[in-house]
Amino acid sequence: SARFFDHPFADAARMREAGLELCLGTDSLASSPSLSLLDEARALREADVEITDSELLDMCTRSGAEALGFDNLGVLKPGGAADFCVVCPPRGTGGFNLGDVFDPGAFVVCTVTNGEVRYEAPSG
Repeated sequence: SARFFDHPFADAARMREAGLELCLGTDSLASSPSLSLLDEARALREADVEITDSELLDMCTRSGAEALGFDNLGVLKPGGAADFCVVCPPRGTGGFNLGDVFDPGAFVVCTVTNGEVRYEAPSG
């Protein structure tokens, strides 16, 4: 939203240093060209070069669920909801590290909610 309206980004690094729990999300195409959580993570990564890939993943998963009061979501654990997505790293990366998930060339292969596949990318 900040980039869309040409506003300055919030100082996420200072917020984290102050002990605030941050999460990412999307709300409307009125304030962003995309509803992709990965796009939001990429934008924050560009604005805050100190943020780690683990922190970004946590902000996209556990922290968001916790902020909304869902203690059974956002993490994979016994008895928890089997909600997750599979992200394919960009071709030619020669392996996988967590940061590849946030690379612009990465794409979602499938999403699973409550143990059921809800989306599968077209093969090819």
